Amino acid sequence: MGKAITYIKVLSHLCFLINRKSTGALRELSTKLGVSQRTVQRLIQHLKDEGVAIRFCKYNQSYVCNEGNVIECTFKIHKPIVKTQR
Repeated sequence: MGKAITYIKVLSHLCFLINRKSTGALRELSTKLGVSQRTVQRLIQHLKDEGVAIRFCKYNQSYVCNEGNVIECTFKIHKPIVKTQR
């Protein structure tokens, strides 16, 4: 599997966990995602850089969005149609 697809899958799973308020702390989240703690920090920073308001909630022990906000990650991959010449 390519690096881009792996990145997209991890990022999508991260968004899912944030929306459910079930990320856990950094160490637990890195285990859930199967990546290093540093990679998790980079992913969260990428989302913040794109304007997503993410914070760690001590009460829920999870990374969360601001109240009422939901992260939606959608990706489409279009494969070009190759016409064969006769």
